Amino acid sequence: MKTAIIVLVLVVVVFVATMVLVGAGVRIPGLEPPPTKSDGSVDEDALADWHPPSLASFMASAGGYFAPHADFGTTSLAVTFGTPRVVTAKPSDNDVDIAKVQVSGGALLISYACKHRKDGSSCSQTVCLCTPGSPLISPAVAFCGDDSQWKQAASPGVCSGRERQSGSILVYPEARNVSLTALGPAVSVDLK
Repeated sequence: MKTAIIVLVLVVVVFVATMVLVGAGVRIPGLEPPPTKSDGSVDEDALADWHPPSLASFMASAGGYFAPHADFGTTSLAVTFGTPRVVTAKPSDNDVDIAKVQVSGGALLISYACKHRKDGSSCSQTVCLCTPGSPLISPAVAFCGDDSQWKQAASPGVCSGRERQSGSILVYPEARNVSLTALGPAVSVDLK
């Protein structure tokens, strides 16, 4: 009973803290609201380029601290241009694991192909990450359009810094392979 009360109190505290931060104008990466004009109304012209947050990425970021993490057997690696690298998560008894990925230099396309065994629905995900100023020279950058949180820079070929440097994907038992493709010269990748 005490454990249930403690968990309930923690959930309420996190919820209230999130509402206070959002109310104060603090932006949570990946959960940006629709664009607005200076008077607070929705900017219909800019709305065409805005995409609502992905439920999968929201669940991965929100539950990341408590959820089981995918174990790839390594915590850091380098991916070179022109040679996609596949990393395999170790088998797990969990229904889903979370793979947190961060780039410390360069740009990266993360592709995860998956179909649920039960109903055949897709559980595939695409996440693109880059550090500000890194070149985006690979034709694979076109696949970043599948990532609803990716914001391509106004100057083509260079990461503007509006894009993410870290992200999460959900790894299911049906498929344990994650493909990593450098979008420019070699990229340093941290897996958590």
